[in-house]
Amino acid sequence: MKKSETLVELSGVDISLGGKSIIQDVSFDIHRGETIGLVGPNGGGKTTLIKAILGLVQPTKGKITFLSKVQFGYLPQKTTLPLEFPITVEEILAIYQANTDKGNTLLQKLGLGNKKRQQLKKLSGGETQKLFLVIALASDPDIIILDEPTSNIDTQADRDLQEIIEEEKIQNKTIIIISHDIDTVARQADQIVCLNQTVCCRGKPNLVMRSKEFQNLFHDTHYHHSHE
Repeated sequence: MKKSETLVELSGVDISLGGKSIIQDVSFDIHRGETIGLVGPNGGGKTTLIKAILGLVQPTKGKITFLSKVQFGYLPQKTTLPLEFPITVEEILAIYQANTDKGNTLLQKLGLGNKKRQQLKKLSGGETQKLFLVIALASDPDIIILDEPTSNIDTQADRDLQEIIEEEKIQNKTIIIISHDIDTVARQADQIVCLNQTVCCRGKPNLVMRSKEFQNLFHDTHYHHSHE
């Protein structure tokens, strides 16, 4: 497969929820092997757009077209699973069919290899985040969606995550990262899509971050970016 192969086309996508407009006229393509940084202010519609790509939310206008059969791996910002539920790490891996060779390798790499029989509720926030990353990647998906993947993890886990992302990129996986850390996104992404209900700017990180649209949108926000 060529890296430039288009996997998903978004064309004029509008999304309204509960009578409120969340997304307006969003159009861009997702290609095999590229890393997309999806950035924007809180309430800008990033997670809603991702849910639409995953088929969890339906557009009210426009369309999302899959030009190739793809499998998704998704790390949500917050899990809907009741973490106090009496279940072990091993059992939840089985539920999500994440007991694969790749899943077990990642479990070891992220320091969870000795936690298989531990109750989920006894994991720290960072360990839980890493566990759901393993679940997202265990099936060897074509498109990996990571919503704020570095939240709740320590510096070493962050390094491990960056290594894993680089390994997935080498395998020609498509990766979509939603993050408030602009520096991290800029280092990893081939293109940035800046979303504030609609696409404000899009393109290579160095060009987008210098654009007036980007500067105006993030001038007074808590996004992290250094000018080094």
